[in-house]
Amino acid sequence: LKECNSEDPAHRKWGVKIVGQFIAGNQTDFAPQVTMLLKELVGCFTDFDTNVLVAVRDSLNALVKARPIDELMEHIEFLRNMIVSMCSDVKHRKGAELYMKDGVFLLPSFNVPKGIEPLLAIYQHALQNGSADKREAAASGIGEIVELTDAPNLKPFL
Repeated sequence: LKECNSEDPAHRKWGVKIVGQFIAGNQTDFAPQVTMLLKELVGCFTDFDTNVLVAVRDSLNALVKARPIDELMEHIEFLRNMIVSMCSDVKHRKGAELYMKDGVFLLPSFNVPKGIEPLLAIYQHALQNGSADKREAAASGIGEIVELTDAPNLKPFL
């Protein structure tokens, strides 16, 4: 997992791909590690390297396929908190203008083709099947996705 945070974009990409392979090829119950895996993958959402962002999307898609969606729904608040915290941090650091387009902050991971797909699947399931608290969190999460994603990357999901 330490390669996911490497200085070298190629190492980050392969670190994330290895996480995805672990998820896709695992025959054991790794439910206790899901929070850690989400933390590492979501932690790469602000990466500038497109190859890393595509690998993050693919690894999160593998996670959505490998784990029961009801289990992943339990992590909605954690996901939202990580994304909100990460965005706040990035907006207030030097170089924040690199994340802006037409004066609007955009999360790099949401702005690769189908970058929002894995989180949107979790949020949609929670919105349709979750408790009132989960539905509220999912609705807020979808709103945040819309705010942090460029229109062309939202279009395939509308």
